[in-house]
Amino acid sequence: MTADIVAVWTQENEAIPNLLEITLQGDVRSWNSKNGRIKTFSKLSESGNFSILLHKVSQSDLGLYRCELFKGINCSIAYQDIGLHTVKGSHTQNALVQNWPFIAGGGAVALLVLVVSLCGLKRTCA
Repeated sequence: MTADIVAVWTQENEAIPNLLEITLQGDVRSWNSKNGRIKTFSKLSESGNFSILLHKVSQSDLGLYRCELFKGINCSIAYQDIGLHTVKGSHTQNALVQNWPFIAGGGAVALLVLVVSLCGLKRTCA
């Protein structure tokens, strides 16, 4: 991987859709940290993991998020969309516990897509 790789997190339908940018070295540039509720994992970004964690989720946080990888300026090489929504019913916690294999599998697929995209990086965006 090269040093000019960045991941940009955005939230659709927001006045300021860009949330933050994470470099391969773990540096973070924030446009909207949701009042400090977004946690990044800078040590993991060196391996291509640009995950974020949103604390104290509110109704305004619900919607579609996108993590998009760029090489250099305006050269998009991959993206992953993630929907954040509520689970109806009184068994929300139970639903999360029962569905953890699907949630983990979705994360693994997203990570695999990013790794495969980065491996093919030398062939694109020359």
